[in-house]
Formats: sequence, structure tokens, C-alpha cells
Amino acid sequence: MNTVVIILLLLFPGQAPETTLEKIEKEVAAVVERAKPSVVQIQARVEKEVQPRIIYSRIVFLSGIVVSADGGILTDLGGVEEARELRVTLPDGRQLPAELRASA
Repeated sequence: MNTVVIILLLLFPGQAPETTLEKIEKEVAAVVERAKPSVVQIQARVEKEVQPRIIYSRIVFLSGIVVSADGGILTDLGGVEEARELRVTLPDGRQLPAELRASA
């Protein structure tokens, strides 16, 4: 939320009226509360062979948004496209395996 205020201050040179900032802060907070249940954490296990028989493995953490009732998730492709394993953590803490269905 502080980032939003900083960005807004840059967009409005000088001191914006406090009532305007308070109103925007409340509107942003309302949007965040409505969107929160659809935000998920994605864990992607990526492996890369750096030398013959030497494999570098790392976990990439991303966020995503559930966009369909059948569990479709929209996320940044970086880190997901080459993942060997994908897991999604739902807002209630449950973890589920996932698979990449489409990429651009």
C-alpha cells in the first residue's frame, strides 16, 4: 500500500489534499480485499544442466491469479515455462500440483 501512495505522489506534483489520498487509499484497500481470495503462490522447480552430469536445481516463487472456475491461473511466464514441477499454494494454505497448459 505504501508503494501506491508513493506512485500517486509522483503523479500529483506538490502536496495532494489529504482527503484525496485517504479516498484513494480506501479504494485500493477495497480492491485488494476483493482480489485477495484469487491470488495464489506458485512454486516452480527448475533444473538446468550446467555441465555434463551436473544439474543446477532451484525453486522459483511466483504469484498468480485464479481466472477460471476450473482452476486456470494467470501468471508471468518467467520461471514457469521450463519448470519440471509446479505447485500452487491457495490462500487457505492448501498446496496442489499444477501443470502448464498454455504459454505465449
